[in-house]
This record gives sequence, C-alpha cells and structure tokens, in this order.
Amino acid sequence: CNWSQDTTVLNTLLAMPSVHRCENLLALPELPSTGSLQILEMYGCLQLQELPALPTTLVKLDCSGCTKLQQLPTLPGQLTELKCGECSGLRRLPRLPSNLRELRCQDCNELVILPKLPLSLEVLNCSGCKQLRRLPNIVTLPNLRELCCKGCESMDHVRVGNRLVIRV
Repeated sequence: CNWSQDTTVLNTLLAMPSVHRCENLLALPELPSTGSLQILEMYGCLQLQELPALPTTLVKLDCSGCTKLQQLPTLPGQLTELKCGECSGLRRLPRLPSNLRELRCQDCNELVILPKLPLSLEVLNCSGCKQLRRLPNIVTLPNLRELCCKGCESMDHVRVGNRLVIRV
C-alpha cells in the first residue's frame, strides 16, 4: 500500500477492514459510529499517528506495528481483543473495557503503566515493554490464564496470588 490521504480508496478499504503495511498512511477517515464493523486490523502502518473515534460495534482492534501511534482513542465497551504490540511510540492506554479478554501490548517501549485491568482478562502479553514498571491488580483477575512479561526491564517483580514471582 503506497498512498496517504486518498479518502475514496480509504473508504473502499474500510468496507473490508484490513489495512496492512500501508507505510505512508497518516490517519484513517472518520469511521461510522454505528453499523456492523466488528474487526479493524491495520498493522504495520508505520506512519499512522492517530486513530479516529472507534465504532461502538467493534470487538477486535489490531494496530500492531504502528510505530508512530502515541495514544489510542476511547475503546468501545464491546471490545474483547486489543493488539497494539510494537507500537513503540504508544505512551499510555485508555481505560480498558470491562469485556476485554485479550491484551497484547508487547514491545511498546514507551509504555510506563497499564490502566486497571478488567476482571474478564484472560491473556496479557506485555513482554518487551522496557519502561513498564508494574502490573495493576493482577492478583484480582480470576480468568487470567496467560501472562507474559518477559523483558520488562523496569519491572523487578510480579505478584501473582499469594506468591511473589521474581523476574529472571
């Protein structure tokens, strides 16, 4: 993909919500707030700097590898899966929806802290987040089945249940 702001092409592509490796894409047009868009995948858009407001129907968002992206918009309440790994400019995440089951934010080098994690969370991968200092409320997540925080150099330990797991 080698275009930047042609909204006709963008609107056509959004009918099929997968925009991969569009290296010159700076922004997406406004997305319809209603409708049937449930999945939005746009990984590898290296110049993408911001996302528009997301539709309330969205259940999966993948913006992995969008290295210029510094923040995400408010996440819809129905979102169950968020993949924002390798977004090296991402400094913070917005409030996470209560239905979120999967959060993959690995290799987000500027991410210092995660927001409160929802009780529904099953998978958390924050490996390689070199500035991440701690994980919030990890002990209160009854559904968590996968936790990966390898390579989080600023984090010295993770408390899971009644045990203290020391980073090696």
